[in-house]
Amino acid sequence: MEQLIKRMICMHAGCLKGIFLRCTLVLALIVGAALLGACGSTEAQNESQIRISEETQPESAALTAAISTEDKIREPEDPSAYHVFPHVGLYFPRIDAEKEYADRIWLQELDSVVTDGITLGALYFYPASFEDLEAMDQDEFIETADKVQELFSILAIDGGRGEKELRELLDASSLPAYELRAAGKAGDTSYFWLDMTDGSPEHDPGALSGTESAAIEENEAAVLAKVRGEIDTAKENMLLFGARDVVAIRNGPQLSFVTEDADGNSIRSEDVFGSHKITMLNIWTSWCGFCINEMPELERIHRGLLEKDCAVVGLMYESSNAGEVDACRKILEQKGVSYLNIRAPENVGELFYVSGFPTTYFIDSEGYVIGDPVVGAQVGKYEDTILKLLESLDRNAG
Repeated sequence: MEQLIKRMICMHAGCLKGIFLRCTLVLALIVGAALLGACGSTEAQNESQIRISEETQPESAALTAAISTEDKIREPEDPSAYHVFPHVGLYFPRIDAEKEYADRIWLQELDSVVTDGITLGALYFYPASFEDLEAMDQDEFIETADKVQELFSILAIDGGRGEKELRELLDASSLPAYELRAAGKAGDTSYFWLDMTDGSPEHDPGALSGTESAAIEENEAAVLAKVRGEIDTAKENMLLFGARDVVAIRNGPQLSFVTEDADGNSIRSEDVFGSHKITMLNIWTSWCGFCINEMPELERIHRGLLEKDCAVVGLMYESSNAGEVDACRKILEQKGVSYLNIRAPENVGELFYVSGFPTTYFIDSEGYVIGDPVVGAQVGKYEDTILKLLESLDRNAG
């Protein structure tokens, strides 16, 4: 339930608060630039779109100092004492104000993959407790979401790349004015604080604008100021462990359902997922050409996965009537599919969000969705994702 509430809060706050959309803007523009392959920009564009402080120049003394403390490049003994950003590869210390004002504030993490080898993390301040946010009606929530404040944003770039490569991609993305500041390094991953600015040298990323000050009541502003101060101090004690574009994070509640296989035999979710480390659940329909065309490749992947204690399972999404099931069964036979296919549970819409077909989820042996779903027929990405999820599970087990 908590994960679902957090997703809802994230979506609403992103729509309602401009500052919260900064990360969405970064994601959209960088991904667009990466897809276009546009990595160059004119000197004028460089000057107007980005101001890199002296300490972020390649091989700078400040960056060397930031990464020289080896005890920062590790995982903590008590992860619960940190805000965890698995994709970014960052443990950020929880601050005293979170306990002191637990009934008045909530700090929320954003942890996203921007594009291959580049991840983005951010931390946001809500002037209400998580429990209060859960209990709010829509109008109350909208009013509170308008006061959401960004505490920090951080970019990670791996593969031994650094400021130069990140700046090329950012320059091509047409972002508004911003600054990058070296934050550290772990292995082949370099970290940079991302500060959206108004382009003026005197800009203070931690200060409130006139509009923001008006939205924050006096007592809330005092708490926010204390939070910002403690966040700045906590940056000195953050731990880095390297960016990961695929991590085995459990997303949402444990899946539990009863349905039937393609032959009408009753089957439980425990039977579907419990016998393999990872199950690749491919959601498809009889009228989806892309779904049908990829089945021979899914069969090949399934056979290869069995030796890794993984499996492919198909979920026939629109299988509420016998005619649709018959159509699916014929397709499976024609394509030579041997892997298990199941009918959609009655509450399938509550279990899985499907924006297009096929949609593929990855589920661990206890019935939890892990990692991020793949939308569309992307055979190469299926195998790559499973291998990375297995690596992530092995790391967690170790």
